[in-house]
Amino acid sequence: MATSRISLDPTQYVRVNFGLNPIIVEASEGEVKVVITENQPALTNKAFHRVDNRARLSVTPDANVWVLATSEVQKCVVTEDLTGQMPSDPSGNTARNTLLQEQLVAQRTDNINVQFQYNVPINDDTSDIDGSTTGTGTITHNGSQAVVSTGTGIGSAHIESRDSVRYYPGHEFAAELTAFTYDPDLTGVSDTVTRWGLGDVGGTGDAMCFIVQDGEFGIEFRSGGVSTFIPRSSFLDPLDGTGPSGFDLAQDTLNLWTFRGGWYGILPLQWGIYTTEKGYITCYVHDMTNSQQSTHLTNPTLPMFVEVERTAGTGDDLSVETASWRGGICGPKPKGSRADRTQVVTIEEKSVAAGADVPVISLRNNATSQGKTNHVRIRYGTVSLFTDGNKPVIWKVFKNGTLTGESWVAKNTDTSVADYDVSATSYTNSNDPIGGVVMGKVDTARINLFEGDVILAAYPGETITFTARSSSTTTVSLFFRWIEEF
Repeated sequence: MATSRISLDPTQYVRVNFGLNPIIVEASEGEVKVVITENQPALTNKAFHRVDNRARLSVTPDANVWVLATSEVQKCVVTEDLTGQMPSDPSGNTARNTLLQEQLVAQRTDNINVQFQYNVPINDDTSDIDGSTTGTGTITHNGSQAVVSTGTGIGSAHIESRDSVRYYPGHEFAAELTAFTYDPDLTGVSDTVTRWGLGDVGGTGDAMCFIVQDGEFGIEFRSGGVSTFIPRSSFLDPLDGTGPSGFDLAQDTLNLWTFRGGWYGILPLQWGIYTTEKGYITCYVHDMTNSQQSTHLTNPTLPMFVEVERTAGTGDDLSVETASWRGGICGPKPKGSRADRTQVVTIEEKSVAAGADVPVISLRNNATSQGKTNHVRIRYGTVSLFTDGNKPVIWKVFKNGTLTGESWVAKNTDTSVADYDVSATSYTNSNDPIGGVVMGKVDTARINLFEGDVILAAYPGETITFTARSSSTTTVSLFFRWIEEF
């Protein structure tokens, strides 16, 4: 049972419940007065339950429960009485049992873990975020936080996780990040927007995020590029001190923001925040069940992001600062399903000229697929290599770079997001290799990365290239199996 020790006030009734679960109210010392009503009772209220020192009152409320102290320093103990009940959290979400009354439980599996206590390393293969700026926009580091700012003119800046929260049917997704944005009293906020949450940057694709638009705080729901702004006046809890939680948001202070969804195409989406007094609360629910034929999001597999933009005029430098992100699913990654799609390409007896890193095969993860922003990560599975020549061969794996004479072929337009090339005649690298192996002049090797902690991945918009190099002309063969994480 959840138990709370609540400080009371002799000058006003204090609400002690959140939700309508049965509770037990105990006076820890002296006498308290208990009233069950939707709105806060007046101090002069004459109808109440009297609970004496150490006595208990069991309540199954159909409205809010209010308690008044009768002395200056007084507390009461409130315990949720879940006997015969399914437990629920402050958002009203209840636990579930199997048909045989075994409770269903699940641990969280993380896809995204981002933190900024050292710096903000963007657009590097070894980093966990990408980012960009335009105009007067900047990305900087302050203390242990990333800062994205508009500058004083027209400009934008964004950072986003390289990984996405990967949705699996039946596995609720959850994300949270700490962030704060500018003081509402700043000037020049027209034609500006700041966003933080889960989704695509730049107002495209899909998103569920918090937003300050032209100075007004609210929530954005975006589906297939079509955006809906929900002002805080439409929240379940407007976070201005008048809602059920009593929480009054200071927009320019660091808070933990939460995002949850069950998808299946239509299950509710929830926006929330962590509060000291009430813990996690849900401030808005987007529930379209039994009301439409289409899915609400067009793609539930989404990265996390923070962005700011000013599209016209000048004004104060508007920013969002953020310290830490987490995103993932409830339950372990499913095994034995076909959520991971494997693809194979074989190269047989390709001649490699001496003295250069010669491209043998390149794989491109397309930025879009089936007309949508692509969030499918590709990772290496199994690579089998064969060499036949007079000198050792150095295999290297590069990201991006420049190919000459390439001819891209779609692997499978129905089941794959990748194109591959085996025709390029030369390659110029733009980064250090991310992998490789040295083989004998006549040799075989097999590298298996299906399982384990080593992940060599190609994110949407990236290309990976296998090259072979030897001091003498040689012949190589290759079997390459990769995994596409749909």
